[in-house]
Amino acid sequence: MKDITGLKLAIVDDTKISALALGKMLDKKGAITFTFINGLEILERIQEDSNAFDCIIMDVFMPKMDGVEATKQIKKICNIPVIGLTACDNDPTASLMIDAGMYAFLLKPCPVSKMETLIIKAILDTKKNKKW
Repeated sequence: MKDITGLKLAIVDDTKISALALGKMLDKKGAITFTFINGLEILERIQEDSNAFDCIIMDVFMPKMDGVEATKQIKKICNIPVIGLTACDNDPTASLMIDAGMYAFLLKPCPVSKMETLIIKAILDTKKNKKW
């Protein structure tokens, strides 16, 4: 896998403009993106079809269900890689994300090239290891 062309990516962020902007950037790289506004929405979609996406890019702090809880619930269903997104640069937040089962996390704003590289790595590692 050399790029994200054709990959189905779920973007979960309660700030609609952020989700749409990220989606447009990833769409330009060839990905197929879907946006959700909270963890509950993506969890319900994964419960319907655990193979709907190749990777999930998830904001951490959201109403209804935050990214940490959503990741914990998703990991009970399937082993899709989840990449956390946060504007909060502190150790407790990082620990929460990784402990929940996120593959890794990125700080907002993040260059799309860095995100693309991490998406590819997360998908390849998940396929190879089945679980990290």
